[in-house]
Amino acid sequence: KEEMTRLLGEPAYSRLESSVVFDQSGFILGSFQDLRNAGLWGGFFAVCVLYFFLRRLLATCIVAVAIPISIMVAVTVMFFSSMTLNVISMVGLMLGVGMLVDNSIVVSENIFRLREEGMEGREASRLGSRDVAMAILASTLTTIIVFLPMVFMDMGVMKIYTQEVGIAISLSLLASLFVALTFIPLIASRMPRERREQSRFLAGLIVGYRRRLRWVLHHRSHVSCLLLILVVLTILVPVRKVPQKGESTGDIRRVTIDLRVKGVQEKERILASIEEIEEVLFAKRDEIDIEHILSRSGYMGGRNRIHVFLREGEDVHITTAEAQKRILDVLPPIPDVEFRIPEQGSPEGGAENELEILLKGEDPKRLEGIAGDLMERVGRIDGVLQVDSDTEPGFDEIQVSIDRSLAKKHRVNPMAAAQTIAFGLRGYSLKRMKAGEREMDVQIQLEQEDRKDVSKLKDLQLLTEDGKLIPISVVARFRESPGQEIIRRSEGKRTVRVRAQTSGEALGVLKEKVEQTLGDLRLPPGYSAELGKSLVDLEKTKKAFGSALVLSVLLIYFLLGGLFESYIHPFTILVAVPLALIGSYWVMYLTGSALDVAAFIGLILMVGIVVNNSIVIVDHMNRIRRSGMDREEAILQAGQDRIRPVLMTAATTILGLLPLAFGGTGLGGVVMFAPLGRAVVGGLALSTLLTLFVVPLFYTYVEDLGEVLKGLAGQARRARVREQGSGGQRAKAKGT
Repeated sequence: KEEMTRLLGEPAYSRLESSVVFDQSGFILGSFQDLRNAGLWGGFFAVCVLYFFLRRLLATCIVAVAIPISIMVAVTVMFFSSMTLNVISMVGLMLGVGMLVDNSIVVSENIFRLREEGMEGREASRLGSRDVAMAILASTLTTIIVFLPMVFMDMGVMKIYTQEVGIAISLSLLASLFVALTFIPLIASRMPRERREQSRFLAGLIVGYRRRLRWVLHHRSHVSCLLLILVVLTILVPVRKVPQKGESTGDIRRVTIDLRVKGVQEKERILASIEEIEEVLFAKRDEIDIEHILSRSGYMGGRNRIHVFLREGEDVHITTAEAQKRILDVLPPIPDVEFRIPEQGSPEGGAENELEILLKGEDPKRLEGIAGDLMERVGRIDGVLQVDSDTEPGFDEIQVSIDRSLAKKHRVNPMAAAQTIAFGLRGYSLKRMKAGEREMDVQIQLEQEDRKDVSKLKDLQLLTEDGKLIPISVVARFRESPGQEIIRRSEGKRTVRVRAQTSGEALGVLKEKVEQTLGDLRLPPGYSAELGKSLVDLEKTKKAFGSALVLSVLLIYFLLGGLFESYIHPFTILVAVPLALIGSYWVMYLTGSALDVAAFIGLILMVGIVVNNSIVIVDHMNRIRRSGMDREEAILQAGQDRIRPVLMTAATTILGLLPLAFGGTGLGGVVMFAPLGRAVVGGLALSTLLTLFVVPLFYTYVEDLGEVLKGLAGQARRARVREQGSGGQRAKAKGT
């Protein structure tokens, strides 16, 4: 923008007038501002949660310091690593706002608990941080490790997003771990001892939780049946009904209209059609939120396109999708003119609301008939607005064919005739001409008057091999016919593409309807129909997500197994994963959100987050049991000691993500990251509530299973000893 202003100020461009009809910088800067505001609100909510639980202003400020310190460290590392601070990396930093205080919360809460029990400040800081060091290390590593499968797998756009988001989150979380293990114990040891005002709400919550947890441990079968019912209900409702789609785009305030003019491509006729459409749209300017209209004709191979730019900011009354529908409704019927609204995002549009079907065969006429039948079937599918195909005729063209017998008779080379027509109409580039210090391109072609009329083309002179000049009409035939818009070939076969413009319904839902339609379509031998790029990419994304999810869970299991030196207790911790998936699916279902690339990333990120609470609880259970306490009492005591940090970490993360999840439809720039926030918020919310009861429940199951396995191993060992002993006695008796 500054360069344009400078150029327009130069004398050479003094008579040039310009106006800005579309400024993408405003969209990008608005995305950054939205993310910044969402991050600030998320941090504010996290600090409020801290004060609600800690009831100490100084302690709250100390823990909250982890947020700016961790972000500054992450941004500093990104700067020296030549990384850019773009929309996607900012989303990663914003996702970490609520999680950056988790480690500090666990450490400070444990330190303050020991000090309230009478321990001296320095000793409480040392023991308090040491006791939870393994737990917060495991929690941080599990959140980071889930990104490894996505970084090293070929998942297209999903890989790009996860790299940017993963690096930003990983750097900030590692910085928060360092702060929690160094800065927090140092400051806590120097804080004056003060009595914390215990909230009656929290005190009642802890007492009620202990009583309900004891009931769960005494009614394990009843609770297990309720969990099974919840799982079955989730599979039957949200898992089946939550739509799936590819990459989502934000609400880009622009609608594009393509005009297809049949017959002769007369410039006056095309301009008159465009002017008529512009008049109709300007009459509905306030109703459709129209800001500017930019029309272009005859570019990119004769394309005619109208760009309708919509209002932004506070003047917005309707969404872009609604404006698109209203524009289609008000477009005037013009003879031999068809309208099509391509997708946003590329010269031909994007892929969010457009699906393709590819037909392959040899005979163009048969392909045209099959495409017509398929277009009629697809057009009857609910959610499909428009259907077109490559078989629709393009512009009318003049086909010139050389009669070889006449060419031979008049000694005319057919190749020379073709080149003469091409040079005359399209021109021929000569050598560059030098004029002082400048060089200019030189092109030779017929004058414009000689290129406008077919009769002038017929009089074009050809040079024969005898050196004579004859009109091209002597050896050529001229025929006017509709040309093919585009010719596609794939794997050696002619290919026709059928495109369906949808109303925004998720591709996963439309895919089932399209596959059913293709199943009813009877194709002759040698002809095939297959799904286009958008639907194929959706399947690839789903498979990649499934593989990444499985690998993430396996990596977490191996990591926890190494840290806890147990192959059984990691199963207790990982029970939080299916609980979180249940919550995510229900939130996506209730909010009407679709599972897109951003939501898939959120689900995988959630796997690394939800196990953190389980780690804190199980680690404390094991420590108490090693001190000699009974299993049930150890579970109850661990739950009572850890309910406050679990609720604090969950609440800070959830509230930190609320602005992203529900703060606006266009938040996050071109790619809408709201489904990512909703997936994490839903999974973490339900997982936290159920983890406080289900993890202790499964802990008892795993302990019982371990006892059974130990018993079986002991019986096998005793049987082997008896067998060896009896074998030795038989050998001794035989020797005597």
